[in-house]
This record gives sequence, structure tokens and C-alpha cells, in this order.
Amino acid sequence: MSKSDIVVQTEAFVTTLLNEKLNKHHKYHNLAHTLAVRDAALQLADVLALPAEEREVLELACLLHDTGFTETYTGHESLSHRIAKNFLTQQHYPE
Repeated sequence: MSKSDIVVQTEAFVTTLLNEKLNKHHKYHNLAHTLAVRDAALQLADVLALPAEEREVLELACLLHDTGFTETYTGHESLSHRIAKNFLTQQHYPE
């Protein structure tokens, strides 16, 4: 299954963001962790035979889930939400 354009764009965005802005002392919530979470979720999506639209949303959520760590440790979840919303809005992704 090929990746949608928004997934490719999001993976590139997250890769750049985490590589450039994540504190180098973060040993767990890093790009490798993010990609591992995404891969595990997609394995579950395959087992559950999720429709393509749900699979895409799941993959986007996994890729963006820890982006808030680039700015803060405490409260990173709400910041991750804001980063995700801003990025996806800029990409004209439906709310």
C-alpha cells in the first residue's frame, strides 16, 4: 500500500522537526520512538483491516504524537496537539 501525500509530508515534517529541535538528551521520545509507535500501530491496523481513511488518520496521529517534546517536557501533549493542528491546517487536511 502506497503512502498518501499527507503521510509523506507529515513524516518529512516530523523527521525534520525532531532532528532539528529535539533536545539531544531525549533518549526515548525521539524519532526512532515515533517511527516505532507508527509501525506498531500500522501492524495493528493491518490485523484489524482498517479502512484506508482510518489508517491514514492513525498514522498521522502516531507521527505527530510527541512533537511537543521539541519545546517542553511538562505539558508536551497539549503542545503536540497544537503542532499537529497547525501543521495539518496548513496542509488543508480536513478537521
